[in-house]
Amino acid sequence: AKQKNVFNIIKFVGAITNEKVYQYYRAADIFFSLYDLSNVGNPLLEAIREHKVIFTLSNGDTGKWISHKKNGFIYNPVDKNTISSIVNDLYNIIIDSSLKKNIEENVRILEREKLWTWEQRMNAEVEEVLKIISLEKRNGN
Repeated sequence: AKQKNVFNIIKFVGAITNEKVYQYYRAADIFFSLYDLSNVGNPLLEAIREHKVIFTLSNGDTGKWISHKKNGFIYNPVDKNTISSIVNDLYNIIIDSSLKKNIEENVRILEREKLWTWEQRMNAEVEEVLKIISLEKRNGN
């Protein structure tokens, strides 16, 4: 940020408590996840839950979640034009409100189709534990 002379417009906050995470998501319109290895983790899933426009890299399982210009923007991490493509797409999402709205709606669809509610998740976990207990009982353990 200092090298690019943007330090005065970027705020580095470091680790934040779980209670404050969603304050940051709600304050942002766009979510960037540009890790070298995999970009599928809690931050990406939380951004989906908050219906953010996502910019990410196609590594790990990220392509199973994000489709380019459908429900986000996903780029080849080894393509030499990735940064230019991100800048162009970021510009387009800023100037084209219909593109932004379309992507946000598709993120809502992604959330409904792929993310469980806490209740659904807990029910699935309880069901799996009950299967294990039943299997253990049948095996005499």
